[in-house]
Amino acid sequence: MYQPVIAMILSILLLSGCSDDRSSEVQRNIEATEQLFNEVWSEGNVDLLDDLIADGYVKHWATFAPTIGRDALKQAVLNWRESVPDHKEELLAVEASGDLVFVRWRETGTFQNDLGDIPATGNSFEAAAMGWIRFANGKIVEEWTIVDNLGTQTQLGIEFGKEGFSPGWD
Repeated sequence: MYQPVIAMILSILLLSGCSDDRSSEVQRNIEATEQLFNEVWSEGNVDLLDDLIADGYVKHWATFAPTIGRDALKQAVLNWRESVPDHKEELLAVEASGDLVFVRWRETGTFQNDLGDIPATGNSFEAAAMGWIRFANGKIVEEWTIVDNLGTQTQLGIEFGKEGFSPGWD
């Protein structure tokens, strides 16, 4: 009579232990996401990407060609922050489920230095953005990002042009 009760209690304890491991993993993914936005994009700490980004990483932009690889992401961050040194990304919502973290944020900054062949205007912008990040083995392997590029271009007084444009997810 006691054996089924003991078996049930052991099962509950084992399952709750797995749940704690799973919730710890989800929490670590959320913390890594916060570092990506707060320390990498907002502060320019690209060295942190060595810890956050997996080999084979891909960032899918809704309107641009993908960024492939850790080094390419580092360069993208450095290029953007060179052009917009006061760039900030303010997380507005972060939710996680399994290996995915869903984010919504606000980007702000001032276009102070040329971005490639696009001359700086000195104009500031505020843009809405959202996306999701996929993790594997504790590292970011894939991102999907949607930014209000038309609103950003309008506020900055520029046009990104069609080079690198991709009509949708790759």
